[in-house]
Amino acid sequence: MRNKIIEKTKTTHLLPISLLVCVSALIYFNSLSNGFVYDDFGTIVENVHIKRFGNYLSSFYNPSYFKISGGEASYRPVATLSYYLLYAIFDLNPFGYHLISFALHIFNVILVYQIAHVILDDKRSSAIAGLLFACHPVNTEAVNGISYNEDLIAAFFFFLALLLYMKLKTIAPKRNLVLFILSLLFFLLGLLSKEMAITLPAMVVLYDLTLREPVSREISVNRVLEVVENRKYYYMGYLGISIFYLWLRFFAIYNPEEVETQIWGRLIDRIIYLPGVIFDYIKLSLFPFNLNADYVFSYPTRFLDVWPVLSLIIVLGLVIFSFFAFRRSRAASFGIWWYFITLFPVYNLIQIYNPFAERYLYIPLFGFCLVIAILIEYGLNRLSFNRSGVVKAAIILGIVVFYSMISINRNKDWQDSYSLWTKTLAVEPNSVRAHGNLARVYQEKGLIEESLREVKKTIELNPKDFKAYYNLGVTLGKQGFVTEAVSAYKKTIAMNPQFKNAHFNLGNIYKVQNLLEEAKQEYKKVVEIDPEDTEARNNLGVIYAMQGKLDAALIEWQKVIALDPANRDVHANIEKAEKIINQSK
Repeated sequence: MRNKIIEKTKTTHLLPISLLVCVSALIYFNSLSNGFVYDDFGTIVENVHIKRFGNYLSSFYNPSYFKISGGEASYRPVATLSYYLLYAIFDLNPFGYHLISFALHIFNVILVYQIAHVILDDKRSSAIAGLLFACHPVNTEAVNGISYNEDLIAAFFFFLALLLYMKLKTIAPKRNLVLFILSLLFFLLGLLSKEMAITLPAMVVLYDLTLREPVSREISVNRVLEVVENRKYYYMGYLGISIFYLWLRFFAIYNPEEVETQIWGRLIDRIIYLPGVIFDYIKLSLFPFNLNADYVFSYPTRFLDVWPVLSLIIVLGLVIFSFFAFRRSRAASFGIWWYFITLFPVYNLIQIYNPFAERYLYIPLFGFCLVIAILIEYGLNRLSFNRSGVVKAAIILGIVVFYSMISINRNKDWQDSYSLWTKTLAVEPNSVRAHGNLARVYQEKGLIEESLREVKKTIELNPKDFKAYYNLGVTLGKQGFVTEAVSAYKKTIAMNPQFKNAHFNLGNIYKVQNLLEEAKQEYKKVVEIDPEDTEARNNLGVIYAMQGKLDAALIEWQKVIALDPANRDVHANIEKAEKIINQSK
């Protein structure tokens, strides 16, 4: 009898999960034909280290990680390892990468349903929450941007860790221990994928206070102390993992260049205008229109303007509502606070490079979807007429179809760099990043005039953007304006002496001009910045050879072979140099 009950319990979830999988697959099927875009180039396509996976395994657990990660500003080794493994399987075929993102999102949708079911104990409401999460347009950035797999992976481990904790019982201590250890492991893997997972301990405590049986009608100091006392050993585990990660993140494996990206506002501004940032995320969750790959962010100049005051009123109103809602629906209160708490890492209290982005909502959106599912069920259940079920189904279907259409169309915007950045500029004309990236697209297409126009617009919007001057140098060089290109590269280097691409291109110009000593100095600078840059080392060897210093050239080429044994050009250079040396003896 017991086995039949268990079997029935398992099969009852088959229909909603199948529905969620099918809906998710239909929405994101057209994303599988998309190419590499945005940060994918730095993370994967142009990351020379990703081609030599075996050489860099040790770099995943020491500060040299930042040299092989393809531009990560903070320590995310699990995400970076996933890109390396995907490259080993799919090389530079974007279909394979998008297929994994596609699958990760489907797994996360299933986990959202499972967590919602633990909270609500109702398949229909849980399925609604899962459908909203599956089709919500704000998730398209995380799913379509391959280099944002880190958000999908972090969410996957976050959801798994929380779900396992929710299943911990007061009985069966041996089973509890296994689940608890697995939960801690997934929590650590989530943290090592992206910092957004750091809020899991707070969600664990919130779940115990609001939803774990036996529940209380009120949250008092005594109630909090009672829960902490009963669950303290569990909390100590999550706290220990958090402290270990923070030590790794800010001390043991800290990126010294991360400080250079901290550019947004004084601390007082970041605190005062925080309700405005939260309200902007709420708006994006409710009305996911005019989605944008690069939101131009700035704080208001006056607190007493309409928008900051209105944002404060609305956010405070939600906080107050969450306390009143606690008595009628603890799950709704939990969902509201889930949203607020899991957004905490991007509140910009500790400065971050991009204070606002759609992908940051991937984990917080569960709270939004949970609350909306509850409101739909609660609101329509109060209807007294006979067809309330039909109305409910029509409203849910309408929302899902509407959101799905937006998501499917948004997937098309991520098809390639041209479509993404032209769409971004249509929504956000002052996006420095969009103008800069579109300039690069035009360079690759050979549309030099268009590229120059975009570069000049980038410099106009942000005269301190060193990459804009680098792009200017590339564009001018392709037009044959060598002197002007050299000037642009020198300005780039003056603004950022560690930007190796400018040194490399400058070295190439000097090499063509037969200014061998100047070229040598530039290639040496590249090698100093990145000792594993094989192209610069090869060129440095060529310069030595042109100067008649074959022994020095061989030293550089042998270093290239040690890094890249299959490099045919360098093997040919070595063979020629050794032949010349032997003939001269």
